Amino acid sequence: MASKRDRVVLSARKLLFLRKTTVVAFSHLLFLFSLNTGSACIARTLVSSQQIDEAVRDYVLRSASWPEDSLQVSCRRHNGVELDGTGRVKLVVLPAGSRQLRGLVPVKVQIWVGQRLKRQLLVTADVRLFHAVVVASQRVKRGELLTPQVLKLETREVTRLEGRYFTRIEQLQGK
Repeated sequence: MASKRDRVVLSARKLLFLRKTTVVAFSHLLFLFSLNTGSACIARTLVSSQQIDEAVRDYVLRSASWPEDSLQVSCRRHNGVELDGTGRVKLVVLPAGSRQLRGLVPVKVQIWVGQRLKRQLLVTADVRLFHAVVVASQRVKRGELLTPQVLKLETREVTRLEGRYFTRIEQLQGK
């Protein structure tokens, strides 16, 4: 068993070793930090995901053939973008195909900083369409005559129905 004096010397050596390794590690960190913050520092521009969402939403509302109050537009998950350079940021949204603006629609988002195109993204817009449609207020049996008492107008999502719905009760009377 080691004496008390030997244990104190051993503890002092460990402490000295820890101090030396800490100083070396700290000097390495300072060196790496100095490389990263030198005179060759590049200015960065951040475009948030909210800015991209807003640009896509504005594009869909401008381009869709339906009234704005009947559309609900959201974007699928994506992150903001960090770009080199500074200047005025301009977002340009373009169609990514010939699909109708309904359902899941891919769109291209070009990000311009100053006069230079910095990045292009493919963003999926989720476009939901709502209309007042005729629905049955109670269960209807096959062959039963449809009357105005059985039918009513309600606002429903018709994104996937593509025109296979009735918007006026008169269209169904007598059927």
